[in-house]
Amino acid sequence: MVEIERKIEKIQAILRDSSASEGEKDAARQLLDKLQDKYAIDIEMLDDNKKEWFTITCKDEHEKMLLLRILTSYRLKAYLKKNCSRLSILFYTTDSYFQIVSAELSYHKYVLSKYLKSVTINYLHKFVLPYKLADTAEQPTDKLTDDAATAAAFMFYDKSYTVKKLLF
Repeated sequence: MVEIERKIEKIQAILRDSSASEGEKDAARQLLDKLQDKYAIDIEMLDDNKKEWFTITCKDEHEKMLLLRILTSYRLKAYLKKNCSRLSILFYTTDSYFQIVSAELSYHKYVLSKYLKSVTINYLHKFVLPYKLADTAEQPTDKLTDDAATAAAFMFYDKSYTVKKLLF
């Protein structure tokens, strides 16, 4: 449907163009009538949904990545404002699409936060403190569990320093 709306916008631009010939305008009117009949589109309704610029400011790069992916799924182009935060995304669309993008962004942020919380808890149970401490037991702070040491070794495998240098 978005492609049809774009075609209609281009046809309307021809109709408004003062340099277009009468033949071009007649052909554009005929094509517009065909599209209206074929897709049952009300041109006046499309005019009510004028496009405008919207800005969404993300809180971090991950949220920005999510927003850019959502905009791409709706074939909307994202822009960065000059002299503004790189987390402020500007895009040109109708108010209804803005509402859809905002709702989808909120939904996916919520789902991702639940997912990331679950992954974090699993990671903490497996690598940081894989067993429950007794209330009276002392936890040594200068030693890693075997799993945590292995995980750290993989994280820093091809770096120029070793895990021991980093930890001690």
